[in-house]
Amino acid sequence: MYFSGVPPRNPAMATIDQNYYRTIGSGLISFADLLMVNKHFQCEDVCKSQNPPECDRGGFPNPKNCQTCVCPGGYGGPLCKDQPTECNEALTKTATEEWEQIQVNAYNQVGDRYNYFKCVSWIKAPEGKKIQVEIADITSYADKLGCTAAGIEIKIQEDQRLTGPRYAMSTQVPFYIF
Repeated sequence: MYFSGVPPRNPAMATIDQNYYRTIGSGLISFADLLMVNKHFQCEDVCKSQNPPECDRGGFPNPKNCQTCVCPGGYGGPLCKDQPTECNEALTKTATEEWEQIQVNAYNQVGDRYNYFKCVSWIKAPEGKKIQVEIADITSYADKLGCTAAGIEIKIQEDQRLTGPRYAMSTQVPFYIF
C-alpha cells in the first residue's frame, strides 16, 4: 500500500520510526514487497528444478533467469555479492577516526520520475567500530517529500533487504550512528 509523503492535516498513515516518514510515497517498490509478491505467487517454484544459485544478502533466484539473483537495493552482480555498477562514481570506503566528506553528483533528467539514476557508496566500519554518518547538505532541483525524483537512502538496519530512510531535503536529515 502506498501513500503520499506530503503531510496532510490528518495523515492516513504514520510510520513507527519517524525517520521513515519521508520515505512514504517514493513510487519505488521496496525489495521486501517484491520478495513478498514473488513468494505469494510462488515464483521460486520456477527455478527449483534448475539448480538455482545461493544468493547473498537476502537476494532470491530470479524467476526470469534462474542462474542470477534479484538483489536488495545497494547490492548487485549475479549473486548479490557486488556493488552495483550503475554509477561511475560507485565508491567503497573504510571509515577512519577522522571525518571524511563524500560528494555524490547524481540526478535524474527533469520530468523523468521513473528512470532513477542510482549511485551506491559502501562505507565499512573497522572490526568492533561503528560508523557515524551526517548528511551535511542535499542540493537538489527536486526538493520534494517522498523522494519522488531524487534523494539519499541510508541502510541502517541489520537486515539489508529492508529499505533505509530516504531524504530529499536537507532540513530533515538526522545524524546516524550504526
